[in-house]
Amino acid sequence: MVLSRRGSGSITLASGQTLAMHHRTHDEEDLPHATKKTMADHLRKYESIFTLTPQRMRMIVEAFKETLELGLTKPEQVVPMIPTFVFGFPNGNEVGDYLAVDLGGTNLRVCLVSVQGEGKFEITQTKYRLTEEQKQDDGQKLFDFCAECLKTFVDSNLAEEESGLKLKPGETLPLGFTHYSSQKRIDHGELIRWTKGFGAPNTEGKDVAEMFRKSLEKYLARIQELPVKLTALINDTTGTLIASHYVNPKTKIACIFGTGCNAAYMEHVKDIPKIKNLGIDEEADMAINCEWGAFDSFEHEHLPRTKYDAIVDDTSNKPGEQAFEKLISGRYLGEILRLVICELIDEGVLFLGQNTYKLENPYVFDTAFLSLMESDPTEELLMIIGIFSHFFAVETTLAERQFFRALAMLIGRRAARLSACGIAAIVSKMNYLEEGCLVGADGSLYNKYPGFADRIHEGLVDIFGEKGRNITTCHAEDGSGVGSAIIAVFCSLKLEPAHQSAACALPPLGYNGSWFDTSPDVMRGLLNSAALYVVLSLSTRFGASAIVEDPADLPSGGFDFIVVGGGTAGNIVANRLSENPKVSVLVIEAGGSHEGIEDLKIPFYCARLTPATRWDWNYTTTPQVALNGRSFPFQRGYVLGGSSSVNTMAYTRGSSDDYDRYANITGDPGWSWNNIQKYIQRFERWTQPADQHNTTGQFDPSAHGYIGVTSVSLSGYPLDTDKRILEATSQLPEEFPYNQDLNAGKPLGVGWCPSTINNGERDSSATSYLSPDVLRRRNLYVLVNSQVTRILVTGTKNGKPDFRNVEFTCSGGCGVRHTLTAKKEVILSAGVVGSPFILLHSGIGNSSELSGVGIKPIVHLPSVGRNLSDHTVSPNLWLVNSTSTLENWVRDPAFAANALSSWRDNRTGPFVDIPITQVGFIRVKDDGNLFAKYGDPSAGLDSPHVELVINNGIAGKTVPPTGNFFNIGVVVVTPFARGSLVLNSSDPLEYPIIDPAYLKSDLDMFLMREGIRSAQRFATAPAIKEYVGQAVYTPGTTDEELNDFIRSNGTNLHHPVGTAAMSSKDADYGVVDPDLRVKGISGVRVIDASVLPFIPSGHTMAATYIFGERGVDLVKSSWGF
Repeated sequence: MVLSRRGSGSITLASGQTLAMHHRTHDEEDLPHATKKTMADHLRKYESIFTLTPQRMRMIVEAFKETLELGLTKPEQVVPMIPTFVFGFPNGNEVGDYLAVDLGGTNLRVCLVSVQGEGKFEITQTKYRLTEEQKQDDGQKLFDFCAECLKTFVDSNLAEEESGLKLKPGETLPLGFTHYSSQKRIDHGELIRWTKGFGAPNTEGKDVAEMFRKSLEKYLARIQELPVKLTALINDTTGTLIASHYVNPKTKIACIFGTGCNAAYMEHVKDIPKIKNLGIDEEADMAINCEWGAFDSFEHEHLPRTKYDAIVDDTSNKPGEQAFEKLISGRYLGEILRLVICELIDEGVLFLGQNTYKLENPYVFDTAFLSLMESDPTEELLMIIGIFSHFFAVETTLAERQFFRALAMLIGRRAARLSACGIAAIVSKMNYLEEGCLVGADGSLYNKYPGFADRIHEGLVDIFGEKGRNITTCHAEDGSGVGSAIIAVFCSLKLEPAHQSAACALPPLGYNGSWFDTSPDVMRGLLNSAALYVVLSLSTRFGASAIVEDPADLPSGGFDFIVVGGGTAGNIVANRLSENPKVSVLVIEAGGSHEGIEDLKIPFYCARLTPATRWDWNYTTTPQVALNGRSFPFQRGYVLGGSSSVNTMAYTRGSSDDYDRYANITGDPGWSWNNIQKYIQRFERWTQPADQHNTTGQFDPSAHGYIGVTSVSLSGYPLDTDKRILEATSQLPEEFPYNQDLNAGKPLGVGWCPSTINNGERDSSATSYLSPDVLRRRNLYVLVNSQVTRILVTGTKNGKPDFRNVEFTCSGGCGVRHTLTAKKEVILSAGVVGSPFILLHSGIGNSSELSGVGIKPIVHLPSVGRNLSDHTVSPNLWLVNSTSTLENWVRDPAFAANALSSWRDNRTGPFVDIPITQVGFIRVKDDGNLFAKYGDPSAGLDSPHVELVINNGIAGKTVPPTGNFFNIGVVVVTPFARGSLVLNSSDPLEYPIIDPAYLKSDLDMFLMREGIRSAQRFATAPAIKEYVGQAVYTPGTTDEELNDFIRSNGTNLHHPVGTAAMSSKDADYGVVDPDLRVKGISGVRVIDASVLPFIPSGHTMAATYIFGERGVDLVKSSWGF
C-alpha cells in the first residue's frame, strides 16, 4: 500500500479490485473535522501573517518611490521605468479608423478601431490562436506568425464593400509594435525579458522592431504584397493610460491588476536623467512604463513575504524575480491559499480521513475560487461547499468554510493593499495627492474580485489619511486596441510631409511640443489623406481566442463535432465537448463576435439591441389574424451568444410541472424537475448584485447553484417602486402572495426577478461558456460570419441516411459554398428558426411541401417547423406622480450621460440592471367552458397561466416625449395555439415564412383578458394606488371591449420554442427523440429551444441553458466520455 503525503492511498486486492484507503492522524476517530475553536485559533495566526498595517504600507511606499526614482535615473534597474517615447495626453478630438494588433500570452488579436472623438470609440476584432509551441519556438518564427495573421485580417477587411479600410495604390499601413522593451526612440527597442510563459529564444536583448520588419519583408516576398510599415513600439499598459485619459481626462495613472501587474503614468522629461543625452525638450511629458511587478526582486527587503510567498517564488520558472507581482497578481493568490490549506492538512487540522490528493497539485486552486468564496451570499456557505466537493472531492464543515472565506479575504485584502502602495508611490512622486486624480485600472482581479477596488481605496486612505479619498480608481479602457490606435494617430504625423514640423518629429530627431496638441481640423485633414495605422501590441497577459472569420484559418485535420450556431445552447455544447482535449469541436456562427461591443455589455441597453439592428436576424411574422392583421418583428440574436447576447436577461426557469411534463411526454425521466437539478447546479453561478446589497429574503439560497458558468444575480440598483410592489403583496396576499424565489419550482406569486448579470455586465453564453480560458483550448474553434445552408448526406448508418456534411457560406451570401465533415456528429443549435430551417433545406421535413418549393425530399418528417409557440404580451399603463421612472433614463441626456459614466467607471448606477425588477405569476380561474373544451393549458396546479411583468416606466428604443408611467405587461405564458415555420423558396438565404399564430385560440384570448383584469386588481393595492394616477389605456370591462384592446395593443415577447420538438422514441410525431437525435436519420442532434415540446411558464432562456447542459451530457454519454 502506497500512502500519499496527505494520509491517503489505495490498495489492490488479489481479485484486482482497487480500494481507497484513508489514514487518520488524529487521535479522535469520531472527529473527522476541526472544531470551530481550532479554526478560530488558526485564523488569528494567519491574520497576523497576512495583515498589512498602515505604518508598514507607508514604509513600502517610500521604498517603492526610491525604486521608481532609481529606475528613472539609471538604466538596467530591477524596476526599469521604461521611457515609451509617447509624449503627452490626447485631447479627446482624435478621430479615424485604425488597425491594432495585440499579441497576448496565448493569442493574437487584430482590431479595427474606430476612434470617434469626444472619448468615444468602437472595435471590431478577430483573434488567432497562439500555441504553446509557438511561444517557445524561435522568436523570428513568432513574428512570422504575426505577419501572416495581419495579412489575413487586412485582406478580409479590405474586401468588404462597406469597410472603412480603403487604401489608394501605393499606400501602406504604418505599423506600431507594443511590448516590454528598452527604447531610445519610438520605432525601435530591445526586448528586456519574456514573461508569463513566453520563452521564444533569440529574442531577448534584440531589437524586436527589426525582427518584426524582417517577418513583414519575408511575408511580402511570399504573398506578393502586405501593405504594412512598422512605425512605433508602444507598451500595452501605456496604451491603457492613453485610452483611459481619452475617455476621461482626469486619468493620470493606469494599472493592471490581473494575471500580472503593471503601471504607467506621464513623467516630466526633466525628471528622467537617464535619457538627458537624447536632447529631448525637458518641458515635455513622456509616458513611463514602470514594469513594477519586479519591485523588491532578488533582495526581498521591503515586501512582507511569508513562507508561502517564498515557496511560490522558489517553485516558479524565474525564482527571485517579479517579487511584487507574486504577492498581488491573480496568477498566485489561489496558490498561496492552497499552500496554507496543505500545511493544515499536514498538521492534521483539516480533512482528517479524507483523500486530499487533488489539492496536492500546484496552482489547482484557482484565484477565481477566492472570489467565489468571498461573494458566497448564503448562511451555510453553499458556494464553498460546491468548490471543495466538486473540484476536490472533500467534505467541509461550516466552521471550516468560514475559515476558508476569512482566509481568502485576508489574502485578497493584502493584495489590494499592496496594490495601493504601488499607486501611492506614483501619486506621492508626482504630487497628485492635493488635486487628486483618477487611476484607470484593468485586469481580472480589479474587474471581478469582490471588493478589490474598495480595498485599494481603503489602503490609500490608510496611507494618506483622508486626502487619500482624492485618488479614485475606475475601469480602464482597452490599451492594446484603443490606446494603441490613438497613439498611432500621432506616429502618422512624421509620415506626412505637410506635417513634418518640429512638434511632430520623432525623438531623438528633435522633439518640441506634444504630439497630442493637434486641432480637430488638422486631425481630420490628416486622417482623410494619410494611410491607415496599425499598432501591434506584444503584452505578456493571457487571453486566447479561437474566434476566426475566414474558413481558411481553420485547421486541416477536421473536427469530431460541428456545432451549428454559437447561440445560447450552442456555446454550452461547444464548451462541454471541448473539455475533453481529445475531442475537436467547431462552432459555426452566422453573426459576428460579441467582443468589444459596449451596447451588448450594458444591461439597461437591452431594449435597444433589437429589432432592426446588426445584432438581430430581423425576421418578420406573417400578419396575425387575432391581432388585427398586424405583423411583428420576430427577434433572434445574430451575434455570438445568440439571443442571450441581445435579450432582456430575465431568468425564470418555469415550474417543476413544466419539466415533469417534458419527462412524461417523452418517456424519459431524465427531463424531470428532480433530475435536471444537477444541470442547474452545473451552469448557474449565483452572484451578488452590482451594488452588493443584502439579498436576504429576496431569494432562496437552496434553490440555486454557486459554482457554475453563467452568473445569475438580483437587481443592483434600487427603484422607487420596489418597496411599493412588495407592500402590495401583503395588502392583496390571496391573489398576489409574496414568493421568495420564483425559480424554486413553484413560481406562483410576486417576487424578485433575477437576471444573467455579472458585476453590472450582461453574462451571455458567449461571455460565460466561451470565456478566454475556454477559447484557449486548442481543440476548439469558433467560425463567425458564416451561415450554414444545409447538412448533406455522407452515406448510411444503421439503415438511415447519415448527415455529417455541413455546407456553409459567408453570411449574407458571397457565392462560395464550403463543406466540412463532422467525424462524429453534427449538432444543430441554430435556434427556433435556424435549426428547422436548415433541416428543411436539407430535405428533411414534409415531403410534399419540400417538393413544392423545389427541394428534393430525403426524409419525410412533417413535424419540422410545426408546433411553434411563443408568448404574447399586452401593456397596462398608468401615469404616475413621480419623475423617477425609466422614461427619464432614456430621454434625459444629462441623466443618461451620468448613468453611462457610472457604468463605465465602476459598473454601478442605473445601467447595471434590466428594466424589470419584479414579476408575478398567477393562475386564471376556470370559466367552466374553455378548460372543459381545451383542457388546462398549464403543466400542473403549481404552474401559472399568466405573468405580470412590472415596470416602473417605459424603457424601449424610444419613449414618449412627456409623461411618467407605471406599466404591468400581461403575458400569456401557457398559450394553446401553435404556429409554423415554412420555406419561402429553395434559397437557403431567403427568410422563411413565420406564423406564430398569436392568440389564435379563444382560450389564449381568455387568458389574456383575465390577466389584464388581474393586473388592474393589483393596481388597486393601496401601495400602488397612491402611486399611480389616470390609466393611459382604458381597455374596458366587457369581454368584447378587452378583446378589441388586445387586438390593437398586444404584441410578442420573443420567447419562441417548439419547431423541432422532442417526443417519445415510438411517437409518430415530433422531430427529435428524447436523446435529441433527429428521427429517421443518423449523425445529427438538435440542442436548442426548438426541441421544447411546450413553452415553459417562464422566460425561456433558463430552460434553454438546462436543455443545453443535459443535451450535451447525452452526447458525451453516447460517445463514452
